[in-house]
Amino acid sequence: MVPFGVRSVLGFGGVLPRGELFAVIVFARIPLPPETAEMFKPLALSVKLAILPFANGPLFDE
Repeated sequence: MVPFGVRSVLGFGGVLPRGELFAVIVFARIPLPPETAEMFKPLALSVKLAILPFANGPLFDE
């Protein structure tokens, strides 16, 4: 991480209805205060809702 200047790492995720996990990891070059990190909590639900339509089928063609 040092060569890229990463100062903060923020991650969140969840479980989809069939048991699959998803995760989002954000790397920042600036320090993120705890107050800013707290604002990402609602984003986990929004990401889950955005990917739910794709959760029942294959993501890639074989």
